[in-house]
Amino acid sequence: MLKLNASYSKKVPADIEFSSKSFHASLEVELSDAITPEGIKAKIHETFELVRASVESEINSVPAQQRQAAPVNNQAPAQSRPFRGNPANSDAPASEKQFKLLFDLGNRAGVRINDLARERFNVGGYGQLSKGQCSQLIDELVRLSDKAA
Repeated sequence: MLKLNASYSKKVPADIEFSSKSFHASLEVELSDAITPEGIKAKIHETFELVRASVESEINSVPAQQRQAAPVNNQAPAQSRPFRGNPANSDAPASEKQFKLLFDLGNRAGVRINDLARERFNVGGYGQLSKGQCSQLIDELVRLSDKAA
């Protein structure tokens, strides 16, 4: 008995900068020992096409709201809450941990973080957020996810 493994992977851009979504499928089939070399080639082509088509279909079936960010300019402005950290550091640049949490929450909410940062704080992008600004956006996204739940 012969075994045939066919795999296909594809990465597509995600909603946030420097990020991607990966789709992968793998299939193993058994072939008869009596199969001809031409039959093997045909089965390889058939199996690979099935796996490739499945991955492409999965990519295209991802709901539009997960592929595109939800518009943020129709949302009410965030209710400002004081920065919970050390007030002396609220103007310091946001930390990597804050950015990671911000992007995780943004992905769940379908919000583009760069667009949100530009709209709320008139900055060039998320990398220019202060600790206090980043904290406010995190709070806003938490409230948004609480409303969706």
